[in-house]
Amino acid sequence: MSGQKTPGLIGYVAPLSAAPGGALAFKISSLGNRPVAARAVRLICCDPNPAGPGIKIEEADFGLAERYPASEQRTYLGSCAFGDIPELSDRTAVKVEVMVKPTFHSDFAQTLFSLQNADGTAGVAVDIRGSMLFLQQLGTDHVFDVGVGLAKGHWSRLAVAFDPDGFSVTVSRDLHRGGDAKHVNLSHVTSRALAGADHICFAAVWRGHPEQTFNGSLEGPLLSVKGSAEEPAWEVIAAWNFGGDARDTWVEDEKERGAAAFPDQHADPRDQIVGMVRPETGLETGSP
Repeated sequence: MSGQKTPGLIGYVAPLSAAPGGALAFKISSLGNRPVAARAVRLICCDPNPAGPGIKIEEADFGLAERYPASEQRTYLGSCAFGDIPELSDRTAVKVEVMVKPTFHSDFAQTLFSLQNADGTAGVAVDIRGSMLFLQQLGTDHVFDVGVGLAKGHWSRLAVAFDPDGFSVTVSRDLHRGGDAKHVNLSHVTSRALAGADHICFAAVWRGHPEQTFNGSLEGPLLSVKGSAEEPAWEVIAAWNFGGDARDTWVEDEKERGAAAFPDQHADPRDQIVGMVRPETGLETGSP
């Protein structure tokens, strides 16, 4: 939760109990890699009732050391999909299309996808804050309000395109026909912002671990390019389908493997198995 402080020492024991002669393993994370103290006690009575005998604890000689070294074991919330894509700087225009369903609106950024370098210090990220779409230039403080929102609990089709003149965003709630599409053109960020972007991440920005993770579902993303402004059609260079085996941590690029059909951008995702995502142009998926 926002503002909540992490305890200096957290951990758990596995297993929770052991028979005489058995072993217990204590898994500990110590803030700032500080050493920890341990003691063993014998619980005689654990009844806190003031009318009863009360809690009785006796120290037990267990041969423990006075201090034990410990390290901080960081954990990061959220699942994502992250992997390599062809370097985009020589492409005149780049477009990402994906079906998206937010399930939680909040004031903090939740990234739908990022076109970025390996450590998330360059490139762009598209996120929602509240219900509204924003565009971040990674490695800078620049954040731009797109002026279009995504409804919580509903599927929308999102297309974000970058060219030398700026970027455009199209959001449609009509998954089959696109008749209710909202289209916005902005000049704040151009395709030059994609210099060095040779990775894509869905549902987070990847900085060695997921950050700004998305609460919701994504399905059927496509990555398309144009080599010049004169080209009338987009060339799909990667396509992924997250409707496979949920136990698999690899999502193969449908185009790279020569699939007869890419993820159907005109299918209703409510009729598909939808999962969270991690991408070569295949995608590695899962939680860190």
